Amino acid sequence: SLLQEIQKMALSLLQGYDTDSGSSSEDDLTVTLDKQAINNKRPIMKRSNHEQPVKRLKTNPSPIKQPEVSRAAKSIKPDLTVKSKEIPLPASINAMFIEREKEIVHDDPSLHDGRIRSFGHEKNNWASYVYIDLQDCELDEAKNFLVKELVLEPIDHHHLSISRVVSLRHHWIDPFIKSLKDNLEQGKAFPLSLDKLQVYTNDDKTRTFVGLEATVGVKELQKLTTSVDYCFSEYKLPPFYYPPSFHVSLGWCLGDMRAQIRNRLQKLELKLVDIMEDDGDFGRLLVKNVHCKSG
Repeated sequence: SLLQEIQKMALSLLQGYDTDSGSSSEDDLTVTLDKQAINNKRPIMKRSNHEQPVKRLKTNPSPIKQPEVSRAAKSIKPDLTVKSKEIPLPASINAMFIEREKEIVHDDPSLHDGRIRSFGHEKNNWASYVYIDLQDCELDEAKNFLVKELVLEPIDHHHLSISRVVSLRHHWIDPFIKSLKDNLEQGKAFPLSLDKLQVYTNDDKTRTFVGLEATVGVKELQKLTTSVDYCFSEYKLPPFYYPPSFHVSLGWCLGDMRAQIRNRLQKLELKLVDIMEDDGDFGRLLVKNVHCKSG
């Protein structure tokens, strides 16, 4: 009957049941209701009274690694500035600020018969002096005589200086010439006579000169020199020698030879008188012009 069937099923179930005492029988029953459900279900573990609860340590989740960036890549920043185009300066303006090397001129006395410059050469500076031209004055015979007797070098351009030789800057020349004209053109012509033998040296005493000193027209020459000195003073240039010596040089030699030549001047003057008597116009000139040379 139905009751008997139920009893049999219950008996079979009891044969597979495990008790808490741990006894077992060969007819233990294992009931599998749903394998998938059992596999997914977490088993419940019973702990005894002596067991301590297990503390779970909280662990921080591992951070997600970012892709590595090199230092060079980090240092690169976008350049947001706008570069303006530079306009180049004209070459003429740039040249104004270039430090130009000074021109160096080596003075070689051997190229100038042993003569040495009174002052060093400077670019755009011109050796200048004011003088009276004596080319029309008959002096060649006296010059040839002195050069032969004293063994001198002849001077070709005969002139009488009324100023020192100075260094005049190029841009000063034109205004200086104008100043000379304004101060000298009101002067009058005057007679000049050169007949006294004399010996001189330059400022450095590196050269000795022999020439003829003026004996007539000295006052007029002094007035001219005063006017020239005034023009020089406007450019802070040195005045003429004091006391002045107005003369024409006819020959020269190296060194200071004044003592040796002076011992012979008296005899030479006697012979020079003979030359002057033969030529009535010797050493005489009517001064009408004053000249200035630069360079």
